[in-house]
Amino acid sequence: IQILVYSGAVGVLLFALLALALVLRLLRTLLLTRKATPVYDAVAVLTAVAAGLAVNGVGEAHLVYHRQDPIGLLFWFCLGLAVVLADRYRKSPEGVTKDGEDTVALMASTPYQVLNCLSFVQHDLEGSRGHTDLYLAHPFRDSETISANLKQSGVFNHVYDINAFEKYDSVKGKLSTFFRLFFPEQALRRMSGGRLPVKAYTRVGASSQTSASIALRRTYPAAQMILYDDGVGSYYGSMVRDYNSKAFNLLNALFFNGGLNLDPARQYLTNPAMSENEVDAPVLPLPPVGEKEASVAEAVFAYRENGDYRDKAVYLTQPVEEWPEYRPGTEEEILRLVSDVFGDRAVGRVHPRQTLSSLGDVPVGDGGNLWELECVRQITDDTVLIGAFSTAQLTPKLLCDKEPRVVFTYRLLAPGAAGPQAEKILRLIGRFKASYRDPDRVCLPETMEELEGLLRSIKT
Repeated sequence: IQILVYSGAVGVLLFALLALALVLRLLRTLLLTRKATPVYDAVAVLTAVAAGLAVNGVGEAHLVYHRQDPIGLLFWFCLGLAVVLADRYRKSPEGVTKDGEDTVALMASTPYQVLNCLSFVQHDLEGSRGHTDLYLAHPFRDSETISANLKQSGVFNHVYDINAFEKYDSVKGKLSTFFRLFFPEQALRRMSGGRLPVKAYTRVGASSQTSASIALRRTYPAAQMILYDDGVGSYYGSMVRDYNSKAFNLLNALFFNGGLNLDPARQYLTNPAMSENEVDAPVLPLPPVGEKEASVAEAVFAYRENGDYRDKAVYLTQPVEEWPEYRPGTEEEILRLVSDVFGDRAVGRVHPRQTLSSLGDVPVGDGGNLWELECVRQITDDTVLIGAFSTAQLTPKLLCDKEPRVVFTYRLLAPGAAGPQAEKILRLIGRFKASYRDPDRVCLPETMEELEGLLRSIKT
């Protein structure tokens, strides 16, 4: 009645929503967690006291206390303490009633990330074998099939399907972002269709900072954060800070004291010696994919036998048109040169974010398999990989310690590239070249004439 008088119907509605949210949080703990423990009993008693005081508050007319309100003070104290204890208990190993063996949560949203998650658990990093759940963010190509195969593989205890957040414009988009940041558990539950169980993870792993990985991390704030290899982007700059918007950084500073950033305790990379990233955490090795790991991955990704890339010169595309320094027309000239030099030995591989059906005179491989598995099965030291600067060119060395010839056309496709980003890329190419047993097999031509001479020398 007091709220109705002072704040009107809107105030009553907001208060009712707050009350409902608090009641649901307490009920989740009381109904879904382990009973007969000291913390559970404390939550139950505090909830009962708060409920009794709430009943009193409905009819309290302040006949005795005209100014101070000790009943209200005691109510809010007991309720707040109950909610804090309930939230911590619900996410603690002591409070989980089942599936308590699941201590590691990994987030993946691309096939390459899935492959690294498989390797992470199969090599028992962080004691993860038999103790890991995978949160698979959709959609990507064949993600539904891959999810079903992952559930059959037995590598993970559980595989939870997470749908990508919808994107909104203007005011609705901003309100949606606020909801995801301030209510991460509810956002994660919404993404999963409300099918997430009670867990108590001690470690949360992701390869990059996304809405989904932030929600997973903030749902389990007591867990240690781990980053794993996401390809070339993991080896320079920061996967935690480089892609944040100004609005995100402002919210992070004002309301979360930097807590939205997925600052890890450790990071696992397939080639630690090559890394010069700016993430402030120890770098540990993510072991290469062996025969056993490859056979499991082939079943998960439904690998189809083919000979598209065996003993070939492979041109690897990527969305270079997004680069500000990109020079239109140069790529077509490079493709004509590759076709002219290598003839029927030339083949193209289209980047997953592109939908190209033709690369001029260079035929496109149609195997449709995950590139990383092709690196395991087909790429050898006799292969030639030609492309601007992509993870795909580094993968054979990083994943399998193979050393095909690699030709970076970065200088040709982005001739005016300068500044910190270009310097980082060039340094990384230098470190990659130095990691080869024969560094001369990694080349960065500066002109088309140099590229033509290089390719013709390789052909002979």
